[in-house]
Amino acid sequence: QHARRFTHTYLTPWRKNAMWLGGCLLGLVGLALLGSLYLNVTSRAATLGREIQRMQMQIETTQRINADLTVQVATLMSAENLARRARDLGLQPVAATEIQYVVVPGYQGRQSVQLASPPAVQPPPLAATAPAFSESLIDWVGQQFSALGWPQALGALPSP
Repeated sequence: QHARRFTHTYLTPWRKNAMWLGGCLLGLVGLALLGSLYLNVTSRAATLGREIQRMQMQIETTQRINADLTVQVATLMSAENLARRARDLGLQPVAATEIQYVVVPGYQGRQSVQLASPPAVQPPPLAATAPAFSESLIDWVGQQFSALGWPQALGALPSP
């Protein structure tokens, strides 16, 4: 009768409702946690996506500036611009008859460069293999028999 009263106490209608309500609330809390986790991950992904887009735009801008500077340098180094700048500085083209070479006593001229001879081509060394991997099964069996003294007794296998 004591067990019956215990069961009756825990299975009263309001306790059943409280357990059902607690289970529903636990489920709602779990769904809220999953939803907040989803929103957190989604917002991080969106933030990283925006950061990647910003960096790509920065790369494109830098590449465009680099291309503009390359064109500007090429324009400044063109033959027409160099000739115009030389004329502005008072320089003029020289004829071959106007060139004078100056001899400097003791100057040997450019020394020839001694390049190192190419290294001799040597084949790479072969990897050393252990004897256990370079003998066949038949050789191993022969060694085992010779260690026991069987080949001499049987006269079947030659000694290695």
